[in-house]
Amino acid sequence: TCNIPNLPPLVNTSDSIIITIIVIPNTDGKTTENVLIKNDVSVFSLSTADPNLENNNASQETTVTPEADLQISKTDLTDPVQAGTSLTYAIEVVNNGASAASNVVVTDTLPAGFVQFSEATSTQGTCAQDDQKVICQLGTVNAGDTVSINVTLNVGITTPDGTVLNNS
Repeated sequence: TCNIPNLPPLVNTSDSIIITIIVIPNTDGKTTENVLIKNDVSVFSLSTADPNLENNNASQETTVTPEADLQISKTDLTDPVQAGTSLTYAIEVVNNGASAASNVVVTDTLPAGFVQFSEATSTQGTCAQDDQKVICQLGTVNAGDTVSINVTLNVGITTPDGTVLNNS
């Protein structure tokens, strides 16, 4: 509710007065579905008669759609790595958006040759190997949340010195 000072009479029926209201939705960063905001407005005069009360109310509905901003980074925890030992990649997924991201899937393509999959762990959801890929089903990542994934590979004993394992 707000009080608006006396307004001059409108000369033409096409004249209007614009009042801007900024609505800041109260969200918790966990919304993954559209939200409908309905705004009802009414007007009346405390001192002047209004012969037509039928046009003193209006309503508007606005759909607010969720928006996530997913970011991913990856580092190797051991570099260089010795042949015959393990190599672990650390992956981080961050939701920098204002809304939750649902059904989030991370696909990590393993480097060809000289390595064998050992394990993949995640702070949220599940990870599994599928041929030369690790697929992590993270589910919903809320706004501001970070999910960490570790993918561990065994580097073959016969891997030549200087071999570059590219897992980008």
